[in-house]
Amino acid sequence: MKLAAVKALATLAREEVPDRVSDTYGGKSFRFGREYLIPKPFDNRVLLWVAPAVAQAAIDSGVATKKITDWEAYRDHLEAFQGPSKAFIRTAINRVHQNSQENAAGLPRIVFPEGTSTKVLKAIKTLIDEKICQPILLGYPDRIHAKIEALGLGSLAHVPVIHPSKHANFKTYVNALYLRRQRKGVNLREAERLMSEPNYFGSMMVTQGDADGMVTGSSQDYADAVRPILQVVGLHKEGVPAGVNFVLTEDRMFLLTDTTVNINPSAEQLAQIALQAAKVAEYFGMTPRIAMLSYSNFTAQPGTPAKMKLAAELVKKSSPRIDLRRRHPS
Repeated sequence: MKLAAVKALATLAREEVPDRVSDTYGGKSFRFGREYLIPKPFDNRVLLWVAPAVAQAAIDSGVATKKITDWEAYRDHLEAFQGPSKAFIRTAINRVHQNSQENAAGLPRIVFPEGTSTKVLKAIKTLIDEKICQPILLGYPDRIHAKIEALGLGSLAHVPVIHPSKHANFKTYVNALYLRRQRKGVNLREAERLMSEPNYFGSMMVTQGDADGMVTGSSQDYADAVRPILQVVGLHKEGVPAGVNFVLTEDRMFLLTDTTVNINPSAEQLAQIALQAAKVAEYFGMTPRIAMLSYSNFTAQPGTPAKMKLAAELVKKSSPRIDLRRRHPS
């Protein structure tokens, strides 16, 4: 078992070191060699690599009194020890697995429009190593492959790279966008121009079922990242566009909405946004409890306080089962 642990550490030391580990050590870059022979103490991958190796050795040698049959569940259990953030991420991954279409790799297909981003490429390396998804990169193949080589990310060599305007489905996507946006002033030429942009192309891949999800916004403004999604993927017929921030503490998780899209929503929109956030909480196995936030509860001035009060009443009327409370600064 000691030998299994040593081999696991030696193998992990040869892997690409995540940015979070480098940040812990003042941004220092680590690469296997004389100065870096074993993983750093704050590398949380150690538990996930060493523990399964030792457990397998114990089983093989007959020392273990209990055999592990579901190794994926065992790794999920190990991740839970690292805090609620890990447990939440693993839950989200499992949800994507359940809802994704089957493909050759048996993994959800996630498209990344920012194909030349260093941060994105390093993240994809981790996704591949942990067999979380099947990534798809968008952009100029020669530039992306050159960046991959420069970063020493050899495991990304076989990741599909799509040049949007040269893809076989480009014309189909253009026509689909034109049909969606023609009454919004988008003609065929404009639809073709937009579909050449990675964010529009990636959004259409999701809409057409050629990808299960998209990750974007790492290297561009929020508005530029979310606009194609709203125009291509669209909204539920009763939905209100809104952003949700997940805040993970030591023992709890909070959803804050809407902090990114709507500057001054109406009471009706606030109520709908709150109900949508409640559905997101339920999706991740949480019992939703809604707090409507207002800057003050002691003012005769019209505006936010009165609007939040009305929004809370609308939520309670629509879904009496939801625990709802109004909060104001003390």
